[in-house]
Amino acid sequence: MKQLKYHQIILISILIFLLNGCIPYTSNYPIAGKGKEKIDGRLIGEWNLKSELGIYKIFIAPFNDTIWIGSYYRLYEKNNQMTNMNTAYGFNTKINDILYLNVQAVFGDTLTKGKFVFFKYNIISKDSIELFFLSGLKFDTKFDSSKDLEDFITSNQDSVKLLFDRAGIATRDIPDETDPPVTSLAQSMDFMSPTIFPDEVKEAFSLNKNKINDAKHYFKSILPEKINIYVEFKDYQKIDFWVFKTKGENLEKIIEVWDADIYNNEIQKVLKQLNWNAYELIILREKLYHANCISISNLKNAIEVGYKRSGMGKYSFDLFETPIPAENWEKYNDSCMYIMIDNLNVLEYGGPAFGSQCMPKR
Repeated sequence: MKQLKYHQIILISILIFLLNGCIPYTSNYPIAGKGKEKIDGRLIGEWNLKSELGIYKIFIAPFNDTIWIGSYYRLYEKNNQMTNMNTAYGFNTKINDILYLNVQAVFGDTLTKGKFVFFKYNIISKDSIELFFLSGLKFDTKFDSSKDLEDFITSNQDSVKLLFDRAGIATRDIPDETDPPVTSLAQSMDFMSPTIFPDEVKEAFSLNKNKINDAKHYFKSILPEKINIYVEFKDYQKIDFWVFKTKGENLEKIIEVWDADIYNNEIQKVLKQLNWNAYELIILREKLYHANCISISNLKNAIEVGYKRSGMGKYSFDLFETPIPAENWEKYNDSCMYIMIDNLNVLEYGGPAFGSQCMPKR
């Protein structure tokens, strides 16, 4: 059996082996082929798992009858920062009444893209799941097909040849008051966001330039012709989403929603028109997250990547395909709304419709 492609597997982000510092067994193949088992609906939703390293937040959502989609990240106790964001696909397999998860890494900080890791799980209650991962410390046999791997596991479920280490218990419990609050990928949407100064934003661009350009290139690669899009990720599942179709010199609105669930019917209908699904949005979200950014659009003559909100405005990076003509340098270097980073990239600050539009000054 050939290795399954990403879109053929479910997304599930329960790669909790990181908590124990153990090494998972990895494979080029899943235990069994796609579509043999329906989604286990008991896994759908938001889960919490605490460790000495911080709180792990896990999000799982259905994609279709056999596919799930979601992500997980670690929230550090000390500084309330998200890290180890990962996205993976996988699907259910049941062998002799034992439940397994096939999980294939797609994008993230810690996993090898395209490789499978495996979990078995026990449903303790509707609000708690016990997880075990297949360890690679005592088991490193490689197989030539999914069938070979499935046959081996079927024959050795009770054997010491298969070492499943306990990852922990994930619960739906709301963390207690001593837990740090979970912040979204976007900054707070309060009337006034913390002030950030232009030199800080320019430094952030320098540090994340390659990742910002990676997000830009992916966005461009999935853009349909004559379509203009703005998407801002408010958290793992909420977005601002505007889509317009170019008709001559005008833009015809297809959708314009704020703080909407990725999986609501209106957004799903538009995604089909774009020949997208939730997969494209999640990969885009992950790429922006890794670039420390929150939004992206092609509503202007440049790709605009939103960085963060500051005061009553928002910083963005305008990424041009060709060098900015000398006659436009003054416009894009006014030190109020714009600062040229170089002749391809401009820092922009957009304020509200009233008051100063200028970047904050020290």
